[in-house]
Amino acid sequence: MFLKNKYTMKYLTYLLYIILVAGFFSCSSSNYDEMEDLTFQEGEYFFVMTDSVNNKLFEGVFNIQNLVDKSISGTYKVTKEYVEDFPGSSTMRGEFDGKLSPDGKSVFVNTNPKISDANVLIRITAGKVSYIGRWEYSTMMGIRAWGYFNAYKD
Repeated sequence: MFLKNKYTMKYLTYLLYIILVAGFFSCSSSNYDEMEDLTFQEGEYFFVMTDSVNNKLFEGVFNIQNLVDKSISGTYKVTKEYVEDFPGSSTMRGEFDGKLSPDGKSVFVNTNPKISDANVLIRITAGKVSYIGRWEYSTMMGIRAWGYFNAYKD
């Protein structure tokens, strides 16, 4: 038969090895290229905040104005409210600051840096097209509410 020839088997083994190696290197290089693009940049982003089961709470504009070393700051404005009794909305005053992770691909944001209690804190990761994360409304008694955060350029 066709596969009984030892030279044919050797040829097919080498061919399979070459295909596997080429596939491995092509996948790893594209993943590396994608990871290089995951960074925070100054500019305006539209955002949506949802609760823990993905019901919309509000949306607005998130403006990164300063990126210096590992610090980030800017402003935000809520443009549409879906829920009136969101527990953290009374403390959200329109300014934020935060600290970037050592690799610059994630940030911890404080939505009202002037107070330390009853505050909405957001952990955000930079994505290829958007910034995604999780927010928590935290008080001295612990986390009172949480949900998801998504910001994207228009």
